[in-house]
Amino acid sequence: MTQSLCDASIVDIIVKRLLALKKLRAYVYEDIIMTQKNAKLNIGICDDEAGSRQLITTYLSEIDPEIMVELFSSGEELLATADISSLDVLFMDIAMGKKDGMSVAKEISDSISANGKSPRMSKPLIIFITGIPDRIGDAFGVNAFDYLIKPVSRDKLESVLRRAEKELALLNIGKADNTESIMVQVGGSVFSLNIDEIYYFESANRKIIVHTKTGNIETYGRISDWENRLGNDFFRIHRSYLIQMKYVKKYNRTEAEMADGSRVLMSKYKYQEFLSSYMEYVSK
Repeated sequence: MTQSLCDASIVDIIVKRLLALKKLRAYVYEDIIMTQKNAKLNIGICDDEAGSRQLITTYLSEIDPEIMVELFSSGEELLATADISSLDVLFMDIAMGKKDGMSVAKEISDSISANGKSPRMSKPLIIFITGIPDRIGDAFGVNAFDYLIKPVSRDKLESVLRRAEKELALLNIGKADNTESIMVQVGGSVFSLNIDEIYYFESANRKIIVHTKTGNIETYGRISDWENRLGNDFFRIHRSYLIQMKYVKKYNRTEAEMADGSRVLMSKYKYQEFLSSYMEYVSK
C-alpha cells in the first residue's frame, strides 16, 4: 500500500530533515537551551561493574566539573535509594544481577505513569550502556533516550551528553506548550520526533514506517509497542496500522482517510471499537 523506504539516499534525506527540525527548534529556543547548559546536571550511573562506574564518572568530570554524579551498583539499589525524579540523566547498564536495566527502566516508566505524567516528557533521560548490542532494540520500548556500547569512549559519551542537554531543554519547552515527543531510532541514530507531526504508523514485517508531516521515517520494532506507548489519541484500526485520531478526515467500514490523503485499511473486526473510541475522542 505504501512504498518501502529502502533506498539509502531516501533514508539520508529523512535523517537530514529530522536534523533540520531539531536545529530549528533549538534555534528558536536558544535562550532556554543555553539556560539548560548552564545549569548543573544531576546524573545517575547504575552499573554493577565498579570499573565502568569509575570510567564514566571520570569522563563526566573531565567534560564538566560542575556535573553532580550519583552512583548505584544495582537496579535494586537505584530503585530503593534514589530520588529518581531529581536525576536529569541516568546512565544504566542493561545486564545487571537479578534486576536488569530493562526491567528497572520499565519500573521507572510505570511509576511516572502512575503519577499521571508522561514518561516521554519526564526525567531522567535513560541512556543504556551495554556490551550486548543485540539488546539495544528493546531499549526504545522502555522510552530510552539513547545507548552507548562498551567500552564507552569519552567522545561518544560527550556527544550523547550534549544531545541530552538539548533534549532536557526541549522537554521543558514541551511542558510549557503542551507538546510531546517520542524517541525514534533511524539506523544508528536516535531522534526526538514531535507526536503532533505523526499521521500514522504502518507495520511491514519487522519494520515500522512512521508517516509524518515532513516525510516517512523507517525504523524497527513492533507496532503493539507503539500502541501501548502512545495512548488513546491513537487507535489500532488494523493489525498493520496505528493512526492518530485527530488526523482522520473521514472513514467507513473498510478504510480511514487521513489528513495527508492516505487511505488506511480498516479491519472489519475493529470498526465498532474504532467508532466508539473516535466518538469519545471528538467529544473531548
